[in-house]
Amino acid sequence: MNLIFLDIDGVLNSVDSAVAHHALHPKHHREEFRLDPISVGLLKLLCEITDAKIVISSMWRLSRQTGEFHDIFAHYGWIAAPVISRTPNLGTQRGY
Repeated sequence: MNLIFLDIDGVLNSVDSAVAHHALHPKHHREEFRLDPISVGLLKLLCEITDAKIVISSMWRLSRQTGEFHDIFAHYGWIAAPVISRTPNLGTQRGY
């Protein structure tokens, strides 16, 4: 099985995408809707080509359940994103 351990900040979003989102949608502040749609599309393509599954390793995993990531990706038109798990919180200083 091919796995992608996905960090989100700096991978699916950036300062540029956040600024652009704020300019286009100033009243829509939820961070999960500030992802770069091109980056999400490239991740989707990678998963399709390699039949990879996604394990969330981002700090986002600490405040969201696995199913919430399906909803986030669905917002970008990716229905049934292959998010299968999150990495555990080991309580260490780096990489939580």
